[in-house]
Amino acid sequence: MSTSQQGAVAVALDELEVEYEPVVMIAGVQEGAPAEGTLEGGDVIVSVAGETATDVEGFRELIRATPEGEDVQMTVRREGTETDLEVPAEMADGAPRMGVVLAAGYEFPMDVEIAVGNIGGPSAGMIFSLSVYDQLTPEP
Repeated sequence: MSTSQQGAVAVALDELEVEYEPVVMIAGVQEGAPAEGTLEGGDVIVSVAGETATDVEGFRELIRATPEGEDVQMTVRREGTETDLEVPAEMADGAPRMGVVLAAGYEFPMDVEIAVGNIGGPSAGMIFSLSVYDQLTPEP
């Protein structure tokens, strides 16, 4: 649901011509995975082994380049602060796996909180976008 909320905010800001930054983020960490306790959902990936990428696949390639038996060297932004981390990984199918889900996301120029309660489903994104748009414009 958080990625659909981010998408909805992006749609509203696009309509208002407000600039924001696309990022690659940790969408979730699997329970019991090597990265559990090191990475957190919402962490924005800044670099892997000192290299940066512009999309999810680019960061996946950088992670796959980590030599077997080594931790993945990452810089992440968490709550506005950049931190260098050594993320444990295990080999699976010939590639290092940390047990995380990477996703495209956005960093917005303002804090946006959406309280959803029991709202869900494909039409929720439209309501989120309209709500953000309504809050950022002078007229209803």
